[in-house]
Amino acid sequence: MDEVQRVGEVIEAGTTNFVAQCYELYQSPPLGSLVKTILPLEGPVELYGIVYNATTASLESGRRPIA
Repeated sequence: MDEVQRVGEVIEAGTTNFVAQCYELYQSPPLGSLVKTILPLEGPVELYGIVYNATTASLESGRRPIA
């Protein structure tokens, strides 16, 4: 049985990698995990990747903090 577990969405992509943003803070897949995303092109294209980096950062690095 196929189990779909959505952990985030792709926010940046290139020819050799993609960057995803998690929906929940500190809920990224463990380093070394196999992840998959599906591109909705003419026919669905499945891309696989290995998690090799995880960071906590602002989406807008120059944004002023608001309390």
